Amino acid sequence: MGIVNEAVYHHYAAATINTLYADGAATAVFVGTTGSLLLERLDGTSVTFSNVPGGTTVPCRSLRYLTGSTAGGVVALYTRKTP
Repeated sequence: MGIVNEAVYHHYAAATINTLYADGAATAVFVGTTGSLLLERLDGTSVTFSNVPGGTTVPCRSLRYLTGSTAGGVVALYTRKTP
């Protein structure tokens, strides 16, 4: 996986599967508990990250995490836009 190279300025605990993140598209997603992560990307397609270790930040712009995800403690992360 990778890291987010910009400081996170806001986060949203994405506790509900299939619900759009309250604050729009996330820059990355933090996974608290090991499992697979199925994300909806900005273009409406989905991507699956398998066996993501707990404590990992996945740098993928996404709108929500989807049914089929087994990872827990998912938190959407947002970075500041450069002026």
